[in-house]
Amino acid sequence: MLAICLFHISGCKEKEIKVERLFCDAETVEGKRFVCHGEYFDNGNLRTDEMAYSGKYSVMLNKNRKYGMTYRINDVQEGERFIVRVKRYSETGSGSLILSAQEVRLGYFVAHTPTTTKVENGWMELSLDVVIAQGVDSISVYLFNPNDEPVYFDDLEIIRMPKFDPIYPDLQVLQIRVNDLDMAEMTRLREY
Repeated sequence: MLAICLFHISGCKEKEIKVERLFCDAETVEGKRFVCHGEYFDNGNLRTDEMAYSGKYSVMLNKNRKYGMTYRINDVQEGERFIVRVKRYSETGSGSLILSAQEVRLGYFVAHTPTTTKVENGWMELSLDVVIAQGVDSISVYLFNPNDEPVYFDDLEIIRMPKFDPIYPDLQVLQIRVNDLDMAEMTRLREY
């Protein structure tokens, strides 16, 4: 549980926000899946002990092993915020962290380019900060490298925060409902 202090004109108001954190360090595998604090991440069969940011293991990806550490979340809500981070070792900057929508209804899901921060010993931290758009019911977080160069990933972290308006936390939300045909027409017009 994370407590955040909000500053308003009238002073400081404290509000608790429930934050969920998932963390996978590539250390434990069952079959072909990573097991991290009771949660399962796919592609555990790509674990390697050649290099690691922490512990003994990481995931090595190249063009023959493109996808690593994958986690699906099937109950996302519009307005939820996800911060996703992973450590990456790559000599050329190959390999990426991806958050994608499984299904988008009547809208758009914008992919973001992760920010990159140097950590230590050639390792970089890739980070995404995404707010879930309308019509997105589920997402996948995964690591990707389609290139020849071997790229190592370690310490995948997913932080999930509920929808929260820090400016007007007690104000009711105005909801506008649009039927499917009208929404499809607005989407079509938006594309022009």
